[in-house]
Amino acid sequence: MEEICIGWNYAPLEKEYFESNPDMNFYIVSDSLLFEYLEKDSYTNKVAFIKGILYGSSKNIRDLLLDFIKRNAKWNKTLFCLCPEELSPNVLELNFKYGKVWNGGKNIVVAFTKKLH
Repeated sequence: MEEICIGWNYAPLEKEYFESNPDMNFYIVSDSLLFEYLEKDSYTNKVAFIKGILYGSSKNIRDLLLDFIKRNAKWNKTLFCLCPEELSPNVLELNFKYGKVWNGGKNIVVAFTKKLH
């Protein structure tokens, strides 16, 4: 994999990219990963919301999510958690709710990857 989905955009999986973007971090437990992104307001430059994107097996997702919640409690902002459909039971178990979407469906995002030339 050469890039990671960060919601509606892609970020290259390059050390230099993440070193220059301190609002993006990876948290890994065994074969599971949570990518965390602090989205800032373009006018105030303060954290507007925090996005967690889950990858991997469901085995360690609960631990990653509990740390995600604890680590970001100080912001007192909404936490968004994006994940493939198969990980959604783990997210719902910790009282995350489905967001409303324009077509009335569930707000679950599957992370796709693509190779850029």
